[in-house]
Amino acid sequence: MFPNTEIENAVLDARIAMRRKLLGSLIAGGGALVLAACGGGGSSDSSDAAAVANRSRRGLGGASSAPAASAPAAASSGATSTTVAQSTVGNAAAQMLLPHEAHPNGVPLDYDWAAAPVIWQPTPPAGFTAMTGWGEIQFAAGTGTTAAADTVQLQNFNTYVLNSSGQLTLVQSQGSIGGAQNLPTFAGNTAFPTQITNAGGITTVLLEPTEAFQFVPPNRVAIPAGTQGVITTVQAKISSPSGATDPNINSSYILALGADWWQSMTAEWSSTTTNNYGVGTGRFVFLTTEWQSFTFTSIQNPSAALAATTFAC
Repeated sequence: MFPNTEIENAVLDARIAMRRKLLGSLIAGGGALVLAACGGGGSSDSSDAAAVANRSRRGLGGASSAPAASAPAAASSGATSTTVAQSTVGNAAAQMLLPHEAHPNGVPLDYDWAAAPVIWQPTPPAGFTAMTGWGEIQFAAGTGTTAAADTVQLQNFNTYVLNSSGQLTLVQSQGSIGGAQNLPTFAGNTAFPTQITNAGGITTVLLEPTEAFQFVPPNRVAIPAGTQGVITTVQAKISSPSGATDPNINSSYILALGADWWQSMTAEWSSTTTNNYGVGTGRFVFLTTEWQSFTFTSIQNPSAALAATTFAC
């Protein structure tokens, strides 16, 4: 599974235990709004694609130790678009070469995923048959607001896979998603009560600046034969509570996407990566009060034809 002993030792380093995520409070639902553009901002060129995964995932579909509760009503989300948002493989790959817009607060930068976007295992390990996309929201380092009552709205969670013929297949498409709050480093698999609701295809979560929110679709999906890469997308915005104003709302929280390979649809999490292996973690981009699309991909150095391939996001 690992290309060399150095990588294996790095994965089994004690720091990996700090990156376990307890998932749950999963919600069924559907429906979606659509946006006009995909991808984040920025123009600098920086990456750490050779970094080794010190991040792994818990099994999906079980109940979280942190009970879910209804989230408070957010302020109006404003007008919505009827134009389907699209991006290209080239744009998604370019995002992986840009630095994070901010680093997650409270996470040491020797965690590779906190320092820069990373790709650990771009294609499925031998014998692995299942996968899932996921995302996380963190409080940004260096911000001066507590933002204790801000909420995030999430919609249109999609996961695509690329086959050996250069074609993209949509394998996950969720109008609602679930998840749990954790420590920013995910130490000790500690999950906290999470206020999360779904209505009209939009999942709303109360954010907490001292915690990280991980979100995930309800179920893993089978890995199609010949899979050569992954793209994960979601649309998100942040809102102040109704009647309140947060002057720093557009520079307080950051979102990144990623994906995991799993040995099977029912395999339980393993600390030795026997049953699960991270694909990678994308670029952290600021949430704002306007809907925007976020992307992650494990596709690197796409050809001109592949780079021009479009997908809905």
